[in-house]
Formats: sequence, C-alpha cells, structure tokens
Amino acid sequence: MTTNSTQDTLYLSLHGGIDSAIPYPVRRVEQLLQFSFLPELQFQNAAVKQRIQRLCYREEKRLAVSSLAKWLGQLHKQHLRAPKNPPVAICWINSYVGYGVFARESIPAWSYIGEYTGILRRRQALWLDENDYCFRYPVPRYSFRYFTIDSGMQGNVTRFINHSDNPNLEAIGAFENGIFHIIIRAIKDILPGEELCYHYGPLYWKHRKKREEFVPQEE
Repeated sequence: MTTNSTQDTLYLSLHGGIDSAIPYPVRRVEQLLQFSFLPELQFQNAAVKQRIQRLCYREEKRLAVSSLAKWLGQLHKQHLRAPKNPPVAICWINSYVGYGVFARESIPAWSYIGEYTGILRRRQALWLDENDYCFRYPVPRYSFRYFTIDSGMQGNVTRFINHSDNPNLEAIGAFENGIFHIIIRAIKDILPGEELCYHYGPLYWKHRKKREEFVPQEE
C-alpha cells in the first residue's frame, strides 16, 4: 500500500462513485464539503491540552496503559507525527448514507489508514453537544470530566468512514508521545473499489444524530 507524499491532495467523487474520483487540492475539497482539513489532532485550548496530558501521565504511572496501546503507538509513531493521506477516495453514495470512503488500490490487512482527527474538547453533560462526528476520548473512567474528539467541522478523511456490522476496519487506541490517539487500521484485506467501514459501537446509535449531508456542485 502506498500513500500520498503530502497532504495537499484528496481524491473525491461528487456523483459517479469510485471510478469517477479525481484528485482535488485539499483547499477545494474543504470548500466543496464544508469542513476544515486537520491532518493531526488539535486541542480546544491550552487548558484542555494540559488536562489531557496530566490524565494520560497519571494512567501511564499507574501502569494502566495497555501494552497493545503502547505497541501501536510505537509502531505508528511516524504515521502519527508525519501523517499522509491513504490511497482512498471520498465518494458520494446517496442522500440517505451521504459520503463514504473507498479504496483506490489494494489495502492489506493491518495497514494503517489514519488517525481520527478533530478538535479534542470537553464534552457537555447529557451528550447535548454530540454529533455524528464525535468520538469519545479514552481518558480514565474515574475522571469527572469526559472529552470528545469532534470532527463535525474539522477533521480528515476518517470522518467520512461509514458504519458497518461487518467492518473491514477498526478504531483502536494508540499511546504515543504521552497521550492517547484513536487510529483506524484495516482488519481485512481490502480490494480496490471496496468501501472502508468500521463499527461505530452501541453509543453511536444511542446518543448521536446523523448530520444532513449534501451534494455540492463542482464549478
């Protein structure tokens, strides 16, 4: 599997599926799909960053960070620190599903797809500020404040990956540079043209509401 050498281009199909996907400058994709591209996780503010760092440090000192999370962080350190776009295209499916992400080439099992990026922020009580693009951040359960990665308006290609009960991807925690990251990786061999999906989990269906999508018209 290869990746783009930069984050300057994204493949996009507005109408015809994967076969009609063409490369666009990232800035043009941002305009068409009305979001801001974030190659890396961003913090809401300095206070949130400091709080997350303290919580993660505490977990590590308590030996509560799993060996798998640490191993994944080491394995994908370069991916996390110098992210590249995977060989996929964002494609319009229909008005019910919205957009999806499809493989442009074969992707072997256990390949790294990307980090789930967005704005890492505090979550309000009762899930009132959640949306279809929020991912709960894996801080300790004993913490009185919860945090979420919100890619509602800012994120990367992972925000367009759909749910499936028979997924070919998984979302899993990786611990790198003192904090947790949510990474997306393949769990099966994926063929060219196949849609990439992972299981959103039961909280998605209980608490989240799908944001209406649209089909933009290219000039």
